[in-house]
Amino acid sequence: MMGIAGAVLASLSGCAGSSADYPPFTIPTADTQGGSSSARLSISFPGVQTPEIVDASTTTQPLPADLEGRINAISARARAASEAFSANAAPASSMANSARNAPVTSDTWASAQISLADLTSHHSTARLALADLDLLAARAQTTLADTEAMTSIAKAQERIVATLREQNSTLAAIAARLDR
Repeated sequence: MMGIAGAVLASLSGCAGSSADYPPFTIPTADTQGGSSSARLSISFPGVQTPEIVDASTTTQPLPADLEGRINAISARARAASEAFSANAAPASSMANSARNAPVTSDTWASAQISLADLTSHHSTARLALADLDLLAARAQTTLADTEAMTSIAKAQERIVATLREQNSTLAAIAARLDR
């Protein structure tokens, strides 16, 4: 029995090539330049150049000169998406009610799914507006913007988040009626 196990192990060891065929792993090191300390696992591949690590503080984009105008434009985009969502929510809900017991292959069920997808699209547009505000907030924090700028961005974010929460509930209720 021992002879068979030894033969299997010996034959499997031939599957592994030389260690030169695999990328080398290096032990994580601490980078202590500039007083900061961060550990990083480094893997290198032959012929592939390691990307340069860039200091984010030197690449931060400044806030737009017309910050309030930018916040208002983003908020208007979110409002338009939310209005489109609201205008289509009742018809989508009605279609979902009609399709509740319909076969998955029916036109009724397909129409309800398309209506739900349309609502999801409007919801996603509002989410993208929130993401744009999140980017502005990140810029404000990295450029040490004044409190007024941070507050304006935060208030706009809060309004959009409240709307998105309501939309999440509506989407979940409609999707639950179409779940199979």
